[in-house]
Amino acid sequence: MTACGHGNGQYAIADLVIDPAQMTVMRGDEVIDLPPLSFRLLTTLADAAPAVVSHEQLAAHVWHGRVVSPETMTQRVKLLRQALGDSAQNPRYVGVVRGAGYKLLTVPKPVAPPAPRASRRRLYVAATAALVIIASVVAFTIGDVSQPKVAAAEDLSLAVLPFEANSAASPSPSLGPGIASEVVHNLTDSPELRLIAADSVRKAADTHSNTDEIATLLGARYVLHGTVEKSEGTLRVTAVLDDKYTMRSLWTRTYTRPPAFIQDMVRAIASDVRSVLELRRGDQRAASSPGDPEAYAHFLRGRFFHHRRADGDVARAEAEYRNALAVDPRLARAWVGLAGIADVRYWETGELTLAESEAQQRNALLQALAIDEQLAVAHARLTWHFEVVGDDERAAHHRARAIDLAPDDPLVLMIRATKSRRHGDLESTVDYYNRAIARDPLSASYLVNLSHLLLFSGRTHEATEVMDRLVAVAPHFEMAFERALVLVQQRRYSDALAVGNALKEPLQRLTILAMAQDGLGKKGDALRSIEQLELLDSPEAIVRLAHVKARAGDTNAPFEAMARLERVCANQQSPWQPCMGWLYDLMDLRFTPYLRGQHDNSDWLERFDAIMLSWRTRALRAT
Repeated sequence: MTACGHGNGQYAIADLVIDPAQMTVMRGDEVIDLPPLSFRLLTTLADAAPAVVSHEQLAAHVWHGRVVSPETMTQRVKLLRQALGDSAQNPRYVGVVRGAGYKLLTVPKPVAPPAPRASRRRLYVAATAALVIIASVVAFTIGDVSQPKVAAAEDLSLAVLPFEANSAASPSPSLGPGIASEVVHNLTDSPELRLIAADSVRKAADTHSNTDEIATLLGARYVLHGTVEKSEGTLRVTAVLDDKYTMRSLWTRTYTRPPAFIQDMVRAIASDVRSVLELRRGDQRAASSPGDPEAYAHFLRGRFFHHRRADGDVARAEAEYRNALAVDPRLARAWVGLAGIADVRYWETGELTLAESEAQQRNALLQALAIDEQLAVAHARLTWHFEVVGDDERAAHHRARAIDLAPDDPLVLMIRATKSRRHGDLESTVDYYNRAIARDPLSASYLVNLSHLLLFSGRTHEATEVMDRLVAVAPHFEMAFERALVLVQQRRYSDALAVGNALKEPLQRLTILAMAQDGLGKKGDALRSIEQLELLDSPEAIVRLAHVKARAGDTNAPFEAMARLERVCANQQSPWQPCMGWLYDLMDLRFTPYLRGQHDNSDWLERFDAIMLSWRTRALRAT
């Protein structure tokens, strides 16, 4: 199809200059970025101009022979027109011939390739990439969202906001968030799409109403949002997909179904999003889709309460999950929901012992996998379970399966980070945390852990950037102690001493004072601060003292602290919760510049594993 005979040379279409080799479209000095499918559509019409291109020819040349619906083709033409600033009512570039196809309204004319424009394109791409790095890694703030981040044209990142209830007819409060979560679930089989985690989306939506601000906050190029209303036995959902790179709405559609067909509606929305963004399906399918509509509704309500966590929501969530399973026992994700509730009832509410919690989790997760073996989140949670109970072989099996099914799921990335952190692989651990934060940018726990790892390892500038992001996400994290440690790492001892004296918490103040005084050569003052730390016998005091001594040159301090921590925690009925975090902090001293390479990692692991075995045994026996 080469009617105009321009081949691979540059050519003009009215005020547009097309470069097929570079896949660029220019209007004067403006670069018009087109996704590959839209660019192929434009060049296919140009190749045939002034002839009409039929729907069959477009399918063959643009979609490489795939079967596409007329609606998909019409939508792609609309997207091309939007990008070019064209109008269906008064078109300049692309015209429609009813019943026949589409044609280019201006015959292309060959032009000499302008070298400066090719260079300008390269500079534009480089500048865009630099802006992405700066926006997503350095300049992350909540307070200043007036200037949207610039995303690379090929960036496929999507935030799905909770659908808002129409004020005229408000359905259940769980329905809008439920629809959003299920759309995300149905898009997880598109490997090139970076889906922003629901927790981060919820936090952003709670504090901002403007979709541009939400997209900026989350670092997402695309935002899917919409409304939902229910009246006279009909569910009506309007979905809108915005592209924050071009500042335009790409697509809008209204879906009307009976409530019993909500699953079909969710799949239709996800399918249309996949088509508009030109997403391919991965080899693995998404986790199982629910069957019975009534069970599905209970499941959505359960997950809504599970995530909200207001007073009484844990009990409400458990009741809804059980209601769902009473209707449909094969709803695998409801079983995973029950496992999550059992986890919360130990770690957060203390209603269960560790043994009770783990037994309930294991039963629920095995039920889920018996229904759907490809449910990645169930494999991920079973990895944690078998690590807690000490079955390393089965933990490794489920870890490998979770990674195979969903390598970039934040929970799976945390499993990978935990393993690499345990084995002393700092670079891999940091990488896993960065990847998880890209998917879940408002997760305070991810940011806390990453900032500590970077701080301990002496990467103070990176640690400070992450701490700034953390405080923006969760202002109650003051991070004054951690910022004082940054000053110590940077050998700004006078500044550290000033900050340390202002710290209100005694343990933190003594820790900074001891380090800063030692750095300034005030050995007597440092010794007195250390002696005060030694008088304290809490798990935190033990860890802080080990840090101070290790920095002063005592390379055996962490191992002595481990033995002391084990003795202190032996008097507690279940040391797992209060002591495990401090044990990990002791292990992270491996990464500090003053201990790095002083001991083989096997030395650390041998002691760590012995303590964990002792604590695990007591915790699982506790009633």
